[in-house]
Amino acid sequence: MNVPLPPPAGRSANAGPVIALVFLALLWGYNWVVMKVAMQYVGPMDFAAMRGVFGAVLLFALLGLLGISLKPKHVVQTVFLGLFQTAGFVGLISWALNVGAAGKSAVLGYTMPFWVIVFGWPFLPDRLRGWQWPAAGLVLVGLVLVLEFWDAGGNLTSSLLALGAGISWAVSVVIFKKIPLHGREDLLSTTA
Repeated sequence: MNVPLPPPAGRSANAGPVIALVFLALLWGYNWVVMKVAMQYVGPMDFAAMRGVFGAVLLFALLGLLGISLKPKHVVQTVFLGLFQTAGFVGLISWALNVGAAGKSAVLGYTMPFWVIVFGWPFLPDRLRGWQWPAAGLVLVGLVLVLEFWDAGGNLTSSLLALGAGISWAVSVVIFKKIPLHGREDLLSTTA
């Protein structure tokens, strides 16, 4: 019988996932700075197109190496997924970064979970319960405070573009959740 060994003294069994989460947060956070700097050298739509093309080439090569078909099983849903996730989110967030601040664009782009609640309720089985309702209300208050509609000197265009990116990302999440994927091959071909 295999008995798991306890973690070494002074080290938690959950240290690996926590370290990975911290690394991921730092990587994603710094990514916004890198994208903002890139906007000094290329236009927002060119930058979004380059991200999409390089990502597609990498994914197509991976599919080829793994012997997986390039054609997704659910073509229509995949097209809509691409329109909202790749074209909508990536295009709008690149445009927002081009005309506004990276920090505010990141915060507004990452409002996606809130918008999934709003747009997903007619299509997804998940529902808010109990204390989730006041939490969602606080998120809405926070969103209004971040947007600062009352500040005429702020960059409302950038904020609305970033918010649109978060909304587009949320719509793509709802679409993705409705695609019946079975296994790694389906997931990879749909992503590509």
